[in-house]
Amino acid sequence: MTDFTDDELEKCLRVLRVVARAPERADELTELKTLVAKIYTKARRERRRDARAALAGELGELRESTVLYQKNKALDAGAPLLVAPRDEGYRTSPKPANCYICKTPYTAVHFFYHLLCPSCAEFNYAKRFQRTDLRGRRALVTGGRMKIGYELALRMLRDGAEVFVTTRFPRNAAAKFAKENDFGEFQDRLRIYGLDLRNLRAVEEFADNLRAELDYLDILVHNAAQTVKRPAGFYAHLIEREKSAPELLPPALEDLVKTKEFALAEQHAQYPQVFAPENLLIAQAEFDGHGQPKDFRAVNSWTARLEDVSTLELVETQLVNAVAPFVLTGKLKPLLERSPHERKFVVNVSAMEGQFARRNKTCFHPHTNMAKAALNMLTRTSAQDFARSGIYMNSVDTGWITEENPYPKKTRIQERGFITPLDEIDGAARVYDPVARGLNEEETPVFGCFLKDYAPSEW
Repeated sequence: MTDFTDDELEKCLRVLRVVARAPERADELTELKTLVAKIYTKARRERRRDARAALAGELGELRESTVLYQKNKALDAGAPLLVAPRDEGYRTSPKPANCYICKTPYTAVHFFYHLLCPSCAEFNYAKRFQRTDLRGRRALVTGGRMKIGYELALRMLRDGAEVFVTTRFPRNAAAKFAKENDFGEFQDRLRIYGLDLRNLRAVEEFADNLRAELDYLDILVHNAAQTVKRPAGFYAHLIEREKSAPELLPPALEDLVKTKEFALAEQHAQYPQVFAPENLLIAQAEFDGHGQPKDFRAVNSWTARLEDVSTLELVETQLVNAVAPFVLTGKLKPLLERSPHERKFVVNVSAMEGQFARRNKTCFHPHTNMAKAALNMLTRTSAQDFARSGIYMNSVDTGWITEENPYPKKTRIQERGFITPLDEIDGAARVYDPVARGLNEEETPVFGCFLKDYAPSEW
């Protein structure tokens, strides 16, 4: 519906055509010029809005066509991964983006990575398949049940190593390894130990027992970490499944689990119930692609300032991320020294949170920053000494793999189209790199470094 007739519209258009041919005719017509300017401004605004929407749609479609974007999005949602087949090449973006790694602007988008330039994408993709011969070598990986630790343990098993994995949920880990198609090829080289790194007495006993049981060790990877403390309810389904081992694990697989009696800290009656009210915000029927229940809390320690972090979480974070690696490295050094192989390795899995040289340091999660900085100092202090025994120690940043923000904020970020630029296999490849290169290359292995994106970085 309009407020004018066709005849009135035609007269208006006739006037505008005259003015368009001879703009000076409108010099004295102030109201006409104002109205025309208003119409033009609105039309231009709408055109720009439509262009932005079209560009955003095109960028979104391009981003969502990459394998890693689809994979990480599906894992977070707990949905099946259905990656559309496509050529392993590049597509052109209508707008340059800055590479997550080297910060160089790029428009050619790799088929796998949505946030890496062509050079970084090719290099990182190749590293996902880096191999080395680990036959006859023994490796210990803490936190090997899922994500980076699991992928790293798998990589080393497939490269021929005998691998010892620690986890708070050993039977769950055994069941997961057993689902691999090639499980039969490495089953006899895998051992799984139940260990809660927050329990220092258990950590010491584990190290003492391992030292008595083994005659040597070649690789020690401190992968386990506590980044965000979860309420006890987060682990309820795992604890229950650990108790019901016959349903979870066939008897033939029980031999994988070397710790028969094991209790999580939260199972003890004396354990502080600081987080008990938050159990109600843990979904017991909704899981992500890693089998973890969805945490719907609006606040977690990733966005906590110093005064917001509980003493319990502070202490636990230091125990898992720094103290346990210190104890294990010290107690297991004799095993590393007894290896018949010339080159041995200690990898401390760190993060950019522990870097002092970083210019933009926020005020959030100071306790995790402290823990990773402490782990880096372990490397910085002891690497030179260990190298004299042929033990090459480094700290490694795994890259941005997990979005740790609380559920509402994480959801908003994802709705805007952001998915982390790397995945667990990329993280495992970074951790594995100083070992693989140390064995594949003739030069003395790198040691005493903080490695980021496969290269030494500032502390």
